[in-house]
Amino acid sequence: MPIVLSTGCDEGSTYVASDDGGGDASVAPDGPVDVRPDSGVEQEGGMTPPEPTVVEYEVACGSGEMYWPEEQDEIRWSVHCAGELAAADGLPDGASFDPSSKSIVWKPRLDQAGPFEIVVTDVDGGRTRIAGNLLDRFDAPDNVPVVDPVRYLHEHGLPVIHLSWHSDEPQYCRDAVARDPVPADIIVDGVAHAGAELRCRGATSLAFPKKSFTLRFTKDAPFHAPPSLAAFEGRRRLVLTQTFDDNSQIRTRMGFETWSRLDPANIRIDHASVVVFVDGVYQGLYQLTDNVGDHLMAARGLDKDGNIFKSVSHAGNYRTSYNNGKAKTDLKDGYEKSDGEPEDDFEDLETLLRWVSESSIEEIEASIDAMLRTEDFLDWYILMTTLLAYDNYGKNSNVYRDSDGPDTRFRYIPWDLNATWGQSWDTKRVLPTAAGKDSPAPLAHNGIWERIAESPTLLARLDARFAAALAGPMSLVETLALFDRMSAEVRPSALRDDRRWDAERRAYPLWSSRKDLTTFDTEHAYLRSWIEQRWTHLAAFYLPGQASGVQLER
Repeated sequence: MPIVLSTGCDEGSTYVASDDGGGDASVAPDGPVDVRPDSGVEQEGGMTPPEPTVVEYEVACGSGEMYWPEEQDEIRWSVHCAGELAAADGLPDGASFDPSSKSIVWKPRLDQAGPFEIVVTDVDGGRTRIAGNLLDRFDAPDNVPVVDPVRYLHEHGLPVIHLSWHSDEPQYCRDAVARDPVPADIIVDGVAHAGAELRCRGATSLAFPKKSFTLRFTKDAPFHAPPSLAAFEGRRRLVLTQTFDDNSQIRTRMGFETWSRLDPANIRIDHASVVVFVDGVYQGLYQLTDNVGDHLMAARGLDKDGNIFKSVSHAGNYRTSYNNGKAKTDLKDGYEKSDGEPEDDFEDLETLLRWVSESSIEEIEASIDAMLRTEDFLDWYILMTTLLAYDNYGKNSNVYRDSDGPDTRFRYIPWDLNATWGQSWDTKRVLPTAAGKDSPAPLAHNGIWERIAESPTLLARLDARFAAALAGPMSLVETLALFDRMSAEVRPSALRDDRRWDAERRAYPLWSSRKDLTTFDTEHAYLRSWIEQRWTHLAAFYLPGQASGVQLER
């Protein structure tokens, strides 16, 4: 039985970048998405690759839609024009045009992945455009790498980033060893970036078979962004985050977008979904984000020479003692300095830690708005406790300070949001009702939050801001709308990612004992339900009367 797709396209498939105060740099199309019903069959041990199939597209006369078939499919476009058809220009190699049946038939080879554009002309001069990108059938036994990465630009409307690197280490980015950056070929939208570099990144994730990358670009050849990634134009550092431990494909993006929505003055992390190929070989769906560093600070109107400190372990708890109460002999234990000179100067951080731990509560209340942009740190609490992001209560955080600038307050910047939205760092499920308003865990891991909670005045300020967020930019309605939009945007590509990684994901030792492993679709059913339950749980504490119209303080 052939698959008949009446639209067969991503209507309006150019994704327009957003820079309206949120960080979402990728917007889903308005039209229907061409999702192959044969995206793989779930069975014991993972997904089985789909067999090539007959795909029939019904094309309206005069349309100009986008199509995303795969190599080896038997493709048939039936063009519905009232008059006779005269010609079809731009036929790919192996395709044929039959004017009597008003159809084009094509069974592409495994070396033909890339764009195509066919223009059908009728006897009256009318034109019907049939265009798109023939997708690489990466799991075919005899498949070959993409022949021309300069021309292979999109998959299901998402931009493709092509990577290759040059290293004397045969295992570079193939084992679990962190190494220095190496020269790399980075091709985006047909543009090769001269002088670019790449390195693999991560801690636990460095051992994953699907790697994360930091991309580095030169001053003379910064990131060239296609229209769908315009928010990243001119960047010098970007991060490609793997989704091996998040087959929802959107947890990180959902977190960063929610952070931006809480307050437009928060330091925004732009984000988008992209497809990655390495040496012409499909690697799957990734989350592209800003890199937290001096260039991002400059892009946000802050001094690029300010200091950025990152909490890299639970010892980085924003106090002068460990979580067990033992005093630290080295206050910088648990942190690294990611930007700022001199590299070994932690004076700003130590000033913050001593202020947190040694000030009286009266001194905290009197000086907090001079020491911190307090809204950053309240929103940090709101976001991470809402998402039950235990791994982000203290660690996986960045603080920035421009100590010799006009605004010397500390700023907060989020990072590493895979252990959120109902899963832990090792993908285990987290109950949506696991913690409520007065859970002690966040305060135990974060000295700043602990001091805020000690002050009735500051705690009331936090509670009011939390309630305003749940009634406004982080409401259940807004959050589910964001979730549904991102889910629709990535689903066609996510199903291909499932085909590539599902078996290895299920077999990975860190979570292979789980009996509740999911595919993209079942993970999204779980995640949507989790959001509904979590928000209902929080509303009982912060919105008992379902307050509305509350405005965030600025």
